[in-house]
Amino acid sequence: MIQCTKCKEFKNQEEFYRDKQKSSRHRPDCKTCNKIKCREWTHKNPIQRRFNVLKSATGVNRDQYLEILKLQDGKCAICNISVKDNNRNLSVDHCHVEKIVRGLLCTKCNFGIGYFNDDETLLLKAIYYLHNNFKYKKIKYK
Repeated sequence: MIQCTKCKEFKNQEEFYRDKQKSSRHRPDCKTCNKIKCREWTHKNPIQRRFNVLKSATGVNRDQYLEILKLQDGKCAICNISVKDNNRNLSVDHCHVEKIVRGLLCTKCNFGIGYFNDDETLLLKAIYYLHNNFKYKKIKYK
């Protein structure tokens, strides 16, 4: 049995996260107390939490993201919608083959490129389709 340093309750070893750096091999606070602490921190630090998740998921840190955002004038690299107009953060777009960042995109543009599997040929076909496919112009759409 281990005593939690936060709630002071004695609990089984399984109630504590493991920590190889500690001599006891477990964190001093129980899982329940740790979750509460993490939830409180996330609530107090939403912006830092967002950048922590961004760094973990993409490898792009806060300074790099803000630099790209500044270079793009705070707008999506494709449709130029502003972060302020969009009311959402821009996504980090990257090349899946070369694993390099291409820029920041709004959700719609990022999904669009993703749905076309980053395939330039498909995108060119889509452009051709938009310009030239009027086979059914006699049929009106509601």
